[in-house]
Amino acid sequence: MHTLKKYLNANLIIGILAALCVVLGVLSWQQSVRAEEANTQLNSLRYKSFYETLDLMDNLQLNLEKLNITSSRTQEQALLSDIARQADNAQENLSSLPISQQNLSDALKFVNQLSDYSQVLGEGISSGRPLSQDDQLNLLNLAQRCQKLGDALREIEPQLLSGELSFQELGAEPVATGQDDEESVDYPTLIYDGPFSDGQDNRSFRGLSGEAINAGQAAQIAQELLADRQVSQVSQVEEMDVPVENYDLDVTTQQGSFSISLTQTGGKLLYMLPNFSVEGENLSIEQCIEAGQRFLSEHGFGEMQASYYKKLEGILTVNYAAVQQGVLLYPDLVKVQISMADGSIIGIEAANYWRNHVTRTSLIPSLSMDQAQEYISDRLDVTASRLCIIPLNSGEALCYEFEVALDDARYLMYIDANDGRERRLLKRISEPDGELVMG
Repeated sequence: MHTLKKYLNANLIIGILAALCVVLGVLSWQQSVRAEEANTQLNSLRYKSFYETLDLMDNLQLNLEKLNITSSRTQEQALLSDIARQADNAQENLSSLPISQQNLSDALKFVNQLSDYSQVLGEGISSGRPLSQDDQLNLLNLAQRCQKLGDALREIEPQLLSGELSFQELGAEPVATGQDDEESVDYPTLIYDGPFSDGQDNRSFRGLSGEAINAGQAAQIAQELLADRQVSQVSQVEEMDVPVENYDLDVTTQQGSFSISLTQTGGKLLYMLPNFSVEGENLSIEQCIEAGQRFLSEHGFGEMQASYYKKLEGILTVNYAAVQQGVLLYPDLVKVQISMADGSIIGIEAANYWRNHVTRTSLIPSLSMDQAQEYISDRLDVTASRLCIIPLNSGEALCYEFEVALDDARYLMYIDANDGRERRLLKRISEPDGELVMG
């Protein structure tokens, strides 16, 4: 009996110990999971800070360059205010990266000084002191340093994405701040398809007119739109109300399937998106631009003019703006995707066109082109000009678009055709695969 009792006690102890091991194992596993989740969350925040810093360096570089182009005191103050804010944000993001203080100190010192310097220059303009020639040289030097700091971060980006380099290992990597005299390289990452490609963001579609169509009529319009592609099926006709009341359709053709949206008012083409890739490039950029022009003319878009374009994976994306009495209407924009294999139109984005396309009643400028050009600095070489309308945060403005050059860089400067104010300044980028601008 005594032996049995001892045996039972021993088994009880063993059972308790086993249970404790299980509990400890579960707790250890839970702690490991929590640690892994915390590490994943921390790395996500670090990636966010890393990529925000890259974007900020691009923005800072562009704004610093703009300061050497603009001759508007209002624009200078706005740009300097943006630079100070962006430099502060860059400081915050850099501080959150696990980089040793020895490697980080120069970068932090640079963005701190950039923020302070911008604020001092902005205060000077407010008190009536214009930017001096030394200030402009300093600003160009700072732009180059922003570029080089961004380049240094880009060099390690592939290693971070592939896992070859962790954020912990990043702490041992040097961070260049562009204080050497090496030649800079341009990285136009903040690229848009053309000036004002987003148009005005409002809910009113002023260009729509006509009677409301039903779902059956929408399907018929879609078939006619793609009649040359041998339509085999139109399915999933759904009523939507974003960005405006429309019918969404899936259309299957011999070429491939398309997603098409038609406005309920008037049955206008809002967008068309291909659900297939393009193989081969048999046509030139000029031939594709002409094909897009013909399509727009045949489908009721009126007089349009191509402005900026980008070639990617066999597809040429072209921005076409409406034209009235020779004046380019940037708010009335249609983005067209053309297959470079056969010149067929495979994509359309026309929301901005239907939002804004109405007949303008005031296209006569108060200033002549020569008078408007007097508001441009003598340091700049004007290479082209034309009259246009551009969208503002509220409303729009009749402007002269001047293409100007400084050394090897080209910019688009928009001077108000009625009061001479500088409304916008964009940088123009020419590449083998496109004509683009940076905002």
